[in-house]
Amino acid sequence: MTEPFSILLIGTDVITDSYNADTLMLVTVNPKTLKATMLSIPRDTYTTIACTGGKHKINASGWNGDK
Repeated sequence: MTEPFSILLIGTDVITDSYNADTLMLVTVNPKTLKATMLSIPRDTYTTIACTGGKHKINASGWNGDK
């Protein structure tokens, strides 16, 4: 593996088949330099969530799920 890659780490809680993302961390690894960068995404960030028809807090992104 020689190309940089990113991983989204999500820590969730479970409330009756729905999930809140309490921790969101984006980790990018560069295998050539043997370095990683981490970005913490605040859970109260407002963003457009596909198929919901509007902006919501990013921690609610798991509520609708994928059928």
